[in-house]
Amino acid sequence: MFNLDANLSKIIDLCQGEIIIALNPLIDKGATVLKENGVRFYMHSHEAGRHQQPHIHVNCGDGFEASINLLDGKILAGKLKASKKKYIMDVISRERNSFIINWNTITDGQKIEIKNEDLIKIAG
Repeated sequence: MFNLDANLSKIIDLCQGEIIIALNPLIDKGATVLKENGVRFYMHSHEAGRHQQPHIHVNCGDGFEASINLLDGKILAGKLKASKKKYIMDVISRERNSFIINWNTITDGQKIEIKNEDLIKIAG
C-alpha cells in the first residue's frame, strides 16, 4: 500500500513544483475509509455539484461499483453484484456514523450532524 506521508517528501524533492501533477492520480481514486473482504469503501473530496447528498463509493474489485446514499441506502449510481449487495448494505449500516464523520471531514458535500443517533442535515 502506498504511504503518502512516507513518500510525500520524495515526491516534492523529485517534482519541485510539479507536485499537483504527481498527486492527481492519488486524489482521483478517492480516500479509502474502509477496505474489508475485498470491498473498498471510499469518498472523493469534491462532491459539490455531483451527488451532493452524503454517500459512499464502493468498489467490489470485480468490475462492479456504486455510489450509495448514507442516509437511506439507495444506490445513486452504478451497480452491485447481487451476491455482495446485502453484505455491502450491512457494512454501511454498521459503519454509518463513522462514514458520516468521514463525509463531513473529507468532502465538500452537504454536512450531516449526528445527534443522539439521529442524522440531521446541516445547510451549507
